[in-house]
Parts: sequence; structure tokens; C-alpha cells
Amino acid sequence: MNIQEFKKRLQERSVNLLYLSGHVTSLGYKKARVRFNTFQELLEREDIISVSTFSRPHPKQRIKAYYIKNGIRELVDCGAILILGDNKDSEGSTIEENLATDLKMPIFRVFWDSEKDIKSDNLTIIEVQ
Repeated sequence: MNIQEFKKRLQERSVNLLYLSGHVTSLGYKKARVRFNTFQELLEREDIISVSTFSRPHPKQRIKAYYIKNGIRELVDCGAILILGDNKDSEGSTIEENLATDLKMPIFRVFWDSEKDIKSDNLTIIEVQ
């Protein structure tokens, strides 16, 4: 589905707050932060409010457990989860997806052409649950 169909699907499922999940460690902090911020801004332009593990302040030491713990805090207050790309090699994102599954939350995945900038017209969104 495209971004407009995704927005409509969120409205149908009464989702007011969306959690963004995906790779952090394998991308590196700065690159991951840019990717999450890019998606947050893109969704905001569509009036979709989102949060992620980056929504809270972080310590100078980049401790994986800290990101996972804070990600879970953000996730449980959301109505759905959007996984950025393939998360099969991401420990934290996999934990978040498993928790969303257990909580029976709507789960979506978004894919994009890695050769292009991340823009609303080149996203493919799939509903998983």
C-alpha cells in the first residue's frame, strides 16, 4: 500500500500514535537517527504522529539495553508499529515486533528503494498483523 492507503488503514484501526522500529546498532547511531527522523518527518507531513526509541533523551554511552528498554516504553503507549525495512538481524526491533504481536497490535513494514531518497512516493507498506 502507499502512504495514503496506510494513513486510511491507521484511521480505520483507530491508531493515533505509531511506533517506529528498525535497525540501530548495525546502522550506527547517527545514521539510524537520521533514518528514524526522516520517517518521523515524512509521516508528520501526512498527519501521522510517530515516536521511536529516539524520542527520549539518551546517555552519552550508547548502551543497547537502554535503547531496547526505552523503545518498549514508547511502544506500549502506541496503537501500531511500523518496522523500517527488514529487521531480522536487529535484536531490539525483533523484541519490539514480538511484543507488538503478543499485544495484538497492528504491525506494518515499510520498504523503499535504497537507491533513492526516502520519500512518500517510493514507499511500499505491508500490513503484517
